[in-house]
Amino acid sequence: MNNYTCFELCYNFKNRFNFNLWIIKMELILIPLGYGLIKFIAYTAWCYLALCWFDNTVKNKRSMAVWLGFIRLFLGFILGSSLGRIGFSLTGFNSISGAYFMMYPAIRAFEWGIMWLILHSRKINIKAPSITAVVLWIIGGIIVSCLVDGFLYLSLLWLKHFSGLMF
Repeated sequence: MNNYTCFELCYNFKNRFNFNLWIIKMELILIPLGYGLIKFIAYTAWCYLALCWFDNTVKNKRSMAVWLGFIRLFLGFILGSSLGRIGFSLTGFNSISGAYFMMYPAIRAFEWGIMWLILHSRKINIKAPSITAVVLWIIGGIIVSCLVDGFLYLSLLWLKHFSGLMF
């Protein structure tokens, strides 16, 4: 009977099953799924807040906020990926973070402005809020979007640090 140390058992297990590669593959799947889920929850919460602030006539605010969260997630995926890709190619930044802070707040403002138009154009009687309240809601949406993007950025840094991947 062999007497292996815990380190030797872990090392043999890791080498036998190529454990690092498996972890990296799982992280490459879980990070985008977690990112999408966190983004959806954040968008849904922000849209729910808008319904509470600006529209007292909606009976089921939660389900309406979920639909608005899906719309916002889809809108962000389409506009953020297409406009972001175009913007990254046009800016010529060497740094992804520099290009991000130059472009994405404007893209996010456009996306949240569209969300306000969707909220405002519904057939339900919406209170006519002040322009200040609308602008603050849009700025808050930009902040929510950028904070969630920060989660993805930190997750990718973590993955790069612990996996040794070069990206």
